[in-house]
Amino acid sequence: MADDEALLRIAPASLLPLGGEITVLAEAEDGEAAVQATLRHR
Repeated sequence: MADDEALLRIAPASLLPLGGEITVLAEAEDGEAAVQATLRHR
């Protein structure tokens, strides 16, 4: 999940896994961090 607002990143990242079908592997506060996180988890 990537968003510069921590609340908009943390809340969905906490709620999405509750359904059992989605796993949040990483959170990022900007585009560059999102790309790096994606490359780490490929």
